[in-house]
Parts: sequence; C-alpha cells; structure tokens
Amino acid sequence: LEDRVVTVEILLDAFGPARLMWGGDWPVLTLAGDYGSWLDLCLSLVPVRDHGAVFGQTVARVYSAAAVDSRAPSPHSALPNESPSSVALRQCPTARP
Repeated sequence: LEDRVVTVEILLDAFGPARLMWGGDWPVLTLAGDYGSWLDLCLSLVPVRDHGAVFGQTVARVYSAAAVDSRAPSPHSALPNESPSSVALRQCPTARP
C-alpha cells in the first residue's frame, strides 16, 4: 500500500490533479478483486480536495464527456430537462462545477 501512496503523491506533484484521471481497469481488475474495493482504495489514496478533478472533471474536459461517479446510476437517469453533466454533478458529491 505504501508504494501506491508514494506513486499517487509523485503523480500529483508532477502533473497536478487537473492532468490526472482515474480509470478502473474493469473487467481485468475482477481477476484480483472487485470494482467497489478498487474504487474505495483509489479514493483513499487521492486527497479529498482532488477527487473532483481526478475522478471526473479531467476526463470530462479531455473527452468532452459528462463527469460521472462510477458508483452512480446511469447518467441517463435525468430529471426532466436536466443535462447529463447536471445529473453527474448531482450524483457525485466530490465533483465541483
């Protein structure tokens, strides 16, 4: 675990949270564990102040996609007249507009 902590610290120092994005490596990760456990571990390694960027905003900016909390329901679960990005921000408490 300590190696992972050091790796995340080096990456954040070198690139900053605005240039990092998380990927779950599903379905390969299921060979050694489950998606929820991997996400929880990654959430614990990244400082809370950087969660919005690393777990959604960077990928949204890079791919022009809606930031989606990977544990949340489909972004298509929108209220009437609500955009997918609004749904994602509503569903992801760590995301910041």
